[in-house]
Amino acid sequence: MAEHIWHQHYGDIPKEIDPDIYDNIVQAFDESCDKYGDKVAFENMGVAITFKEFKARSYNFAAWIQNSTDLKPGDK
Repeated sequence: MAEHIWHQHYGDIPKEIDPDIYDNIVQAFDESCDKYGDKVAFENMGVAITFKEFKARSYNFAAWIQNSTDLKPGDK
């Protein structure tokens, strides 16, 4: 693998990942949110939300899309 300039900032973090570690993106999302639940996921303009809050809001938004809109799977 060619060395990329940004790799120097990775420290002990692996430079490559196993793409088959998760079956889908939702599994990766859930595991990360569960693992880091009380840590800050995002902060903007002085307001922060934890991974636990991010997961809850994401699932609530997904439920709203599925149940309160006319959007169907595959719509763009």
